[in-house]
Amino acid sequence: MGASSAFQSQVTFLFLKEKKRNALDASHRNSLEARPVSEPTARVLSSSLPAFDRADHREITEASADPGLPLRSAPRDRSLSERDPFFALSARSPLWAAAGPWSSGEQSADALSTAGAVVAKTVTAEPRAGNPPPVLHKYAGGSGGYLNRIGLRNVGAAEFARARLPIVRACNAPTIQSFTAQTEAEVEAILQVFTPEAIVGYELNASCPNAPSGQLDDAVLRAVLRCARRLSPRPIWVKLAYAPAELLRSRARICADEGADGITAINTLPALAVTLPSIDSAQRKPDDPFLFRGGVSGPTLTPLAQWAVDFLVREQPLPVIACGGVGSLHEVLAFAALGASAVQVGSALLDDATVLRRLQRELAHAAQRAQITSWNELVEVLCPHKRS
Repeated sequence: MGASSAFQSQVTFLFLKEKKRNALDASHRNSLEARPVSEPTARVLSSSLPAFDRADHREITEASADPGLPLRSAPRDRSLSERDPFFALSARSPLWAAAGPWSSGEQSADALSTAGAVVAKTVTAEPRAGNPPPVLHKYAGGSGGYLNRIGLRNVGAAEFARARLPIVRACNAPTIQSFTAQTEAEVEAILQVFTPEAIVGYELNASCPNAPSGQLDDAVLRAVLRCARRLSPRPIWVKLAYAPAELLRSRARICADEGADGITAINTLPALAVTLPSIDSAQRKPDDPFLFRGGVSGPTLTPLAQWAVDFLVREQPLPVIACGGVGSLHEVLAFAALGASAVQVGSALLDDATVLRRLQRELAHAAQRAQITSWNELVEVLCPHKRS
């Protein structure tokens, strides 16, 4: 470990230790006051990971030696994991693999084996060709990142379940199937395919920016989610895009009203990258610039994702899964400080297939040094909205 990394690790340790001390002091003060907890708050707290006995610390320490298993422990009441999707998945690891090319079943998913869960690529009822190539563009401006315009290209639910899903599931991480639909008939067709499959839940992609039917309006979102909830007892998350406060609140209210188990925030956002050609000094006339329109991901998305997660945690009752530009321990801790129930890692996997394992190792090391033994405890230490 270089001097810079060692210094950063020490700063993280001291930061967490001080935050934990302050949180414990605040918890002690709050315990002297008998304050009722609102029903929405109680729902959020009951949806987060349970507290763990200090007796579990030895298991945590042993597990953290495996870089793929940070903050790992079993709930004291194991039956809780059957009722709440976050217990089983976040107890394995709070770091999940987001839906994307890495979970499309077109290549080995071995790099995802240590994820708390893997969200398989979005499928539709029928095959879709998506957008013509190129569909991925790496840009160097600003903080760097990717634009993609895959456009919901997929082989259809039935073929994905037959040929692609087994490849995703071979990584042995719990699998969540992402899907999108415009009608109840499409929802019925998709869920009929996946009901027999060994998956743990669904993520309804309501916000793809790269396809005409990818962004569900309020009426469609309500109808599709209501249908999915009626047909399946499995957990359902809804992936929303960044939006102004009132619109985001309205969309979250639909999710809660129609029985969603959580919200993933956020999806990629429409963007444009311009590549300028060199000018031919003889002709003095450049070629046309290359314009790439697609959804932006990576570090550019992080501040917007942080705003959305903070807003949703404070303004509505459903647990929030953070997604957007996560590539370092700093972003993981930042989302914990905002109250996220778990964190998805996406486009960073395009540059480093080992990023999940690295982040899990760094998170386990920081938490162990600060004597924090669960993601729930980490959130309570860092996030004032989640303290009792």
